[in-house]
Amino acid sequence: MADKNQYPHHLWESDGSGNWQYVEICREQTAGWDPAYSPTSGLFARHNSVIHLPAGTKTIPEGTQVRITDDAAGMVKRVNGTVYKYDRGRLQI
Repeated sequence: MADKNQYPHHLWESDGSGNWQYVEICREQTAGWDPAYSPTSGLFARHNSVIHLPAGTKTIPEGTQVRITDDAAGMVKRVNGTVYKYDRGRLQI
């Protein structure tokens, strides 16, 4: 089981209709550097956060709208964004 101290935040994903579904605990890390990433669309974007996820978390497809909150109820928003890249155990938004 994942440690709540290691993953103090909560990941939600949009179903595309304005509804948010809880996914998993996570840890949001603001990007302290300015990396560029070229999504499969060929457009350049700069990600703002790296989201660390526990092992076994489901794949979040690129282009998915996500929200990170400080609470499990989803009321205290931390950051919203679009997934630019998914690596096993890590999102870039």
